[in-house]
Amino acid sequence: MTDCLVKGAAAVGGSLVKGDVLLAINGQDLIYHKKMDMNLVKSLIRGPAGSEVHIKALRRLKQGTEIIDHTFEVTLIRE
Repeated sequence: MTDCLVKGAAAVGGSLVKGDVLLAINGQDLIYHKKMDMNLVKSLIRGPAGSEVHIKALRRLKQGTEIIDHTFEVTLIRE
């Protein structure tokens, strides 16, 4: 779900990378929307330039032979 973000502001700061799973946007839980429309996700992320968007995401990290789920939150300033 981060494909629409990796070329924008999120990529500049390295906050989100391709493959991250978005869990919530501005407190709106996305976990229960497995087939959420990408246009809806984009509309939740987009907004007036200079305003903030709060994203909770999951990143799968490989450490040796283990896969570790890392949940994190990031606040981005819209361009």
